[in-house]
Amino acid sequence: MKRKLALGIALAIAVLLFMTTCDLSFKLSAPDFSLDVSAQTVYNSPDNVLIQFSFTGEEDTHLCHYTISKNGGTSFSVIEEGEEELLSGQVYDRTFDISTYGDGHYRFSFAVLLARNGDYDSPSFLQESLDFWIDPSGPSGLVTISPDGGSYNSVQPVVLDHPEIDTIDGSPARIFYTTDGSDPTTSSEQYDPGNPVVVSTNTTLKAIAIDMADRSSGISTATYEIDIQAPEQPAASLVSGTYGTNTVDLSHPEYPTSTGGTPVSLYYTLNGPTPDASSSEYTGTAITLPEGSAKLRAVAIDAVGNTSAELVRDYFIDTVAPGTPSLGHSTGEYFASFDLAISHAEIPTPSGTDVQIFYTIDGSIPDRSANPYDGPIKIPNNTEIKAIAIDQVDNASSVVTEIYTFLRVDSINPASCTIDSSFHFFDIYGFFGICSDSSGDYISESAKVYLTQGALQVECVIVDVASIESNLVIQIDGQDLIDKSMAAEAATITVVSNVNSDSGSVAFSLTDP
Repeated sequence: MKRKLALGIALAIAVLLFMTTCDLSFKLSAPDFSLDVSAQTVYNSPDNVLIQFSFTGEEDTHLCHYTISKNGGTSFSVIEEGEEELLSGQVYDRTFDISTYGDGHYRFSFAVLLARNGDYDSPSFLQESLDFWIDPSGPSGLVTISPDGGSYNSVQPVVLDHPEIDTIDGSPARIFYTTDGSDPTTSSEQYDPGNPVVVSTNTTLKAIAIDMADRSSGISTATYEIDIQAPEQPAASLVSGTYGTNTVDLSHPEYPTSTGGTPVSLYYTLNGPTPDASSSEYTGTAITLPEGSAKLRAVAIDAVGNTSAELVRDYFIDTVAPGTPSLGHSTGEYFASFDLAISHAEIPTPSGTDVQIFYTIDGSIPDRSANPYDGPIKIPNNTEIKAIAIDQVDNASSVVTEIYTFLRVDSINPASCTIDSSFHFFDIYGFFGICSDSSGDYISESAKVYLTQGALQVECVIVDVASIESNLVIQIDGQDLIDKSMAAEAATITVVSNVNSDSGSVAFSLTDP
């Protein structure tokens, strides 16, 4: 005979020590039954758990089965069970002693048994269970937040955890959190383990663990500063180029402090790879560059690791002064003009930077504003020349000085000379621009002598040159013109240098024999 059964089961879990209850209601339906379960689970620390329950049905008596099981981690183990005929509408008390099993996760299961072909059966749709936990205390310890609060240069997936989330030794904890700085409650966002909280902006995250009995841990707090903006490129005090200085400074608007962002540190390499935080750190002291080619690379890295674009500067460093120029003529006395050549060992440049020669002939110290040497210099008269070598980065050599003196007609002091038909000889004492050759002999062609009386001028012929102390004695053949054209009276003798046209004159007396 087909039966229709409507059962209502009210179940209360009462703890003998704390007497906290839990209500259940069952509603069975299959073709003949229906079953619904609702429950509020509580947590306590009893020695015994008292369960009260009742049900109603169309028939007076039903065979029922119930168990108490404990979670062992992978499965539930039955620690006590019972099976008996129960009357509809009757309230039953069952006391379970679980003190020996300790705190943990328990399950009370209740089933209505049906007789089929002489055997009792409990189809799944006629069986329901209620889990409860024995736990004398609230969540222990704080929620851990990983990574810790701080400054970061990327979006942070934040993992929350608590040792009692998956516990079987007490009531499991749920984690609730806020990201607006407020204190979390059970009304806040519940954390889903395995799905980190994504922090993409500056955030203060707070988290709390709350167990099934609404007991809570303390609040954990982590504050995040998210900075994903790379700093701007650093600057160098020298642009790429050739220099005579071997130091360079780095700068950055956020170094060493910043008013609008994160202070940066500056790192660099010399003739090396792109720098990073393991490279040489700029400390504010000028960087010393090596001689020759130097490639400076630098980056700015902020406190959270954001790295700027790379600064690259190529330098050629030459701090060595060039050697002194070499002049083709040394200091001395000269009787004829000459072309002066100036040379330097670094022209053309074998290494380092190009060298240029500058000179002066006015006694001043030469620099870049002086005469640039671009070929032999004509030296026609007394000259003091100073020369210097300056490379393209303004390293300067020492100054070389040479003084060139050309002999002058000076201190003419002739003796008197008589007029007769013979050769006329007279002495002229002084310097006349008459120079010696490499053998020490004087060169008569270096001067001309003229005898002048009134409008008449006679060019005399130098027939001998001799040295008397510091002066020269010149013997002159006056030819017949002296006898024929000149009288025994005052005359003038003039000596003219062939070297530079310098001349000197002095009164001269002609006398009769």
